[in-house]
Amino acid sequence: MDSIEALKHRVKELEKENKELKEELSKFKNKKRGRKNKFEVHDIESMKFYRFQGKSYREIASIFKCSTGLVHKLVNKK
Repeated sequence: MDSIEALKHRVKELEKENKELKEELSKFKNKKRGRKNKFEVHDIESMKFYRFQGKSYREIASIFKCSTGLVHKLVNKK
C-alpha cells in the first residue's frame, strides 16, 4: 500500500509542476513580438481625416515625417 500512496503523491506533485510550467509558458506566449507601431490610433485617424479633406499622401507624410508608402498603407488599412 505504501507504494500506491507514494505513486499517488508523485502524480499530484507532477500535476502541480505541470500546471506551474503551463502558466510560465503562457507568459511567454502572450508577449507581443515584432516591431512596435510607429503611430498611435489617433495619429492614423488624423491621417485618414487629412486624406478625407483632400490632402495628398505626400503632404500627409511630410506632416507626420514618414514615407508616403506608410501613409498609404495606414490610410487604406481596413
